[in-house]
Amino acid sequence: MAETKKAEGTAQNEPNMVKVRLHLGDRAETKAPLKVWINGVQYVIPRGVETEVPDFVEACIRDSENARMEEMEYNAAHENVHYHY
Repeated sequence: MAETKKAEGTAQNEPNMVKVRLHLGDRAETKAPLKVWINGVQYVIPRGVETEVPDFVEACIRDSENARMEEMEYNAAHENVHYHY
């Protein structure tokens, strides 16, 4: 998903920039740019093109995707569970 790029001569507090490419789908949610807010700063990432973002933005996107996959797995595993009262 991401390729790390370390800029030479950067200050200690500057983030590493990484390249991300988000899936461009058919639905409205997957066509619109992804908006990520971190500490009051908004990052708008277009879909379908490679874009450089700070590494912590890529980590946020990755964590969100992992959570979505875990939710899908959990729902699939509990789809046929019936409770008897």
